[in-house]
Amino acid sequence: MPVVAAKSSILSRWHDGTERIEIRSDASIDSLFRLANVSVRRPNPDLLLPDPITLWMWPTPQGVAVSIQDCESEEDIIAVVDAIASALETAGVEAVIEPVPDEEVPFPYPQNDGFSAAMTLQGEPYWGTPTDPAERRGDQRLWDPDPGVLAKVIEHAVNWCEVQGGGLWITSGTTAFKTPRERAVSVLTRLLDADPSADLVAARDDGWVRRVGFERNGYVIYEVGGTQQPEWQICVNDLTSVLVDLHQYMTWGFVQKRPVGRCGIGPATTLVTHEALWEPYEDQVAGFGRISDPRRFENHVLNVYGIQVLGPSHDTGSLAGDWDIKPLDAGWTLVSSRSPSRWFAGTPTLQTLLDSRGSFGELVDPIWSPTRK
Repeated sequence: MPVVAAKSSILSRWHDGTERIEIRSDASIDSLFRLANVSVRRPNPDLLLPDPITLWMWPTPQGVAVSIQDCESEEDIIAVVDAIASALETAGVEAVIEPVPDEEVPFPYPQNDGFSAAMTLQGEPYWGTPTDPAERRGDQRLWDPDPGVLAKVIEHAVNWCEVQGGGLWITSGTTAFKTPRERAVSVLTRLLDADPSADLVAARDDGWVRRVGFERNGYVIYEVGGTQQPEWQICVNDLTSVLVDLHQYMTWGFVQKRPVGRCGIGPATTLVTHEALWEPYEDQVAGFGRISDPRRFENHVLNVYGIQVLGPSHDTGSLAGDWDIKPLDAGWTLVSSRSPSRWFAGTPTLQTLLDSRGSFGELVDPIWSPTRK
């Protein structure tokens, strides 16, 4: 069966700065990953052995994308394309090799107005690999979300992330792919297996958007908003339902007024999310430092929010003040402010933030204090 490689288009895009190609095929993602993982080397006059050309791959709705790193010439990129085409043809796989298409999610990013529900998924701590910066520091554990938990959340995210009259995109790094909904679960699952950071975005041309961001350390954030000021009650109720639906899969979750796509995705997403609560008062509060161990969230909260879900290990006996406490199941608790407008109709005041921490008592993480200088 033939493999068609659009070499002229690939070279044209390479001259424009794009080193990414897409293998479009009906073959399985696993087989495409295996076949595209070719070994190609280029001569290096300064070394006895030729340099390997590095390939980085991730799934797309129609196949697999391949980023060809540090190509120095047309010969380099064509050598990779030819090697992949040869491997596919030898295996009898029919495919088209083209440049990765330029696709953009059709809304201003980030939005100025929006709300989010963020959570840390259940899992296990582990130490980074020797090449991981966390391992070199020697003082930070990473967090590996439970695969079964992640699968349930992916399925929920795809069902939730829908905007009437809009499209659905999956993004990783700088690449966005418009994705048929029926393939979104399988593509997102395979993508997160290869890289812990990805976005699922539903949007339409008038600027209304739903977004679910997945990040390392089992951190997931659901967001909703638009270019017009959304009705906060509708958004907050929607996101509260997300926390209730997923409470059995998380260690801690909360709802926050926060612009959609405010910090994108990246290793610091968890910390930036919590810092955003104090951003209006940054000249009056201390910095967060770094979150050294996600297991702390099993017993404590780093911040207090207008709505949050606490797990069985959180002792709610010390709660006092302006809170409604609703038991869920298996020891989980939904804690909501009795004055939600103070949190979501506008920016909560510094006094509201400080009072809320006091009302949570020993539930608040003792390692960080907002008033410490």
